[in-house]
Amino acid sequence: MGAAAGELPLAAALRDARSDPLMQQVLRNLGARLMLAGADGTSRAILLTSAAPGEGKSFTTLALAQLNAASGRRVLVLECDLRRPVFETALDLPAGPGLAGVLRGEALPREAVIATATPNLDAIPAGAATTESTELLMGKRMTELLLWARKYDLVLIDSPPAAMLMDAQILARQVDGVLCCTRWGRSQVSAISATVNGLREAGGDVFGLAITMVRADDHPFYDTGHEPARRYLGAA
Repeated sequence: MGAAAGELPLAAALRDARSDPLMQQVLRNLGARLMLAGADGTSRAILLTSAAPGEGKSFTTLALAQLNAASGRRVLVLECDLRRPVFETALDLPAGPGLAGVLRGEALPREAVIATATPNLDAIPAGAATTESTELLMGKRMTELLLWARKYDLVLIDSPPAAMLMDAQILARQVDGVLCCTRWGRSQVSAISATVNGLREAGGDVFGLAITMVRADDHPFYDTGHEPARRYLGAA
């Protein structure tokens, strides 16, 4: 994934996040809130989206997945952003049929699963980029895939930006909840509000917002013992 000036590529951002105690604590708190947010406190399939590109949804998806897998949960990440896939590069995965192959009936879900370098973390990357994303995600095979994925302790789904395509709205009603990512200093309040309303109108349970790429100088930490270097995380 290309990065804008001042941003780390997604793979480098994930590597830095794993070694940053403050980032790990933030992710731990976010993950706990997501798991408890559902009506029965057992949220297991969570969709992550944003209003526009570059707001941190892919980073948040993968960073949460790696943290949860490291704690012993069996985690599956699904790359439903079929038009702009990044998982294979970010996670250094071999090519395979991908999610698009599963949704076309060319492979079974278990044949598209790839074990990542993180123990307990499996991925189904998108596969080759395609403009058929909306049609594929609307099909019966996507519903069947999500039911099959319930054997995992946690399923995290990276979808395209909700303001650009209907893909996130299609998926929203099929998961336990939705987390919207917004970028500090760039996301527009009107776009965020429209995205949340659209997801709810589609039948999704929006758990909340995650504000990404906050600069330490703009948002002081309560614990002054932690002073992470200023950085921008990968903006997929």
